[in-house]
Amino acid sequence: MLTDSAAGDPKAAVTCTVTNRFATGTLRIAKVVSDPLGGYIGGSAKPFSGTYTCGSADPVEFSTLTTATPVTIAGIPAGANCTVTEKPPTGGLANASFGWGPATFSGQPATIAAGQTATVTITNPVVQNTGSFSVAKVIRGPGGYVGGSDRVFPVAYRCALAGGPTSSGTLDVTTGGAVSPADPIPTGSVCTFTETLATQPGDFAGNDPSYSWTGSAFSPTSVTIGDGTVATVTVTNSYTRSFGRLTIAKNVDGDGYLGARRRTSACTTTAAPASPAASPSATADRARSTSFRPVPRAWSRRNRRR
Repeated sequence: MLTDSAAGDPKAAVTCTVTNRFATGTLRIAKVVSDPLGGYIGGSAKPFSGTYTCGSADPVEFSTLTTATPVTIAGIPAGANCTVTEKPPTGGLANASFGWGPATFSGQPATIAAGQTATVTITNPVVQNTGSFSVAKVIRGPGGYVGGSDRVFPVAYRCALAGGPTSSGTLDVTTGGAVSPADPIPTGSVCTFTETLATQPGDFAGNDPSYSWTGSAFSPTSVTIGDGTVATVTVTNSYTRSFGRLTIAKNVDGDGYLGARRRTSACTTTAAPASPAASPSATADRARSTSFRPVPRAWSRRNRRR
C-alpha cells in the first residue's frame, strides 16, 4: 500500500511483494477387518503395513496402521493422485482354519485437494477354510457274508482342532459307496474313527453261528483336514468261521459181540452247511476211535445204529 505522500508523487518508487502459497492436502489411510465368524484376535493394536505413492514420487512405506489408528500424511501437493498397497497380513487369527482373504481398497486413487483430506480404506476379510473326509467300507473273510450293500455299519468320528472347536458324529456306511459328513470340517482338524461291530441277522449265510466278526481296521487311522480337499478313509471289516474237533470212541462190553453191528455218527447243524462236505460222518468199530475235523462251531452230534 502506498502512503498518501507517495500517492501524490508520480515519480515515487513502488515495491510489490508477491507471496506464493504451495497448495497441499492430506492423505489418510484407514483399516477395517471384516470378521463375521470371529476368527480375528489381533484386536485394535495389531499393525498392518504397506506403501503409498502420490504423483511421480517414489513409494513410501508405512507400518503403524491399525484398526484404531489411521496413517495420516500431510503436505501432499494438491492435484496429486495417490494409490495405496498393502503387504499381505499374517497372524492375529484364532486357529489354523482361519486365513486372510484378498484386501479391498475403497477411495483410490485418491486425488489430493488443497486444504482437504482424502481417505483410502483398506478392508481385510477373515475367512474360514474347510474341507472334509469320506469313509468307504470293505468286507474281508473266507466267504459266507451275505449282508450285501444294504447292510449299514455305523462309524463314529471325532475331529479336533487346536485352538478351535471339536466336531463329532456318526456316519451310516455301507459297501455301496463312500460317505461324508453333511457339514464341512475346519481346515487343520485331526479326525479319528471308531466302529463297534456286532453280528446282525442276515450278515452270514443261513445265520450260521460259526461265522463271527473279528474286527475293524481303518486306513489311515487318522486324517488332517486340508483346505478344499476330501481325505479318503477305508474301514475294513474282517470275519472268520470257527471250527472245532469231535472225537467219538467206541467201547463194547461183553464176550458175545461178533462185530456184526456198527454205530455210525454224524455231525449236523441247524444252520445251512456251506457245502455237502460240511456234514461229515464216520464209522467206529470196537477197536478204534474216530475224529471229525474240522467241525463248524455249534454243530451237534447224532448217532444212528445199523
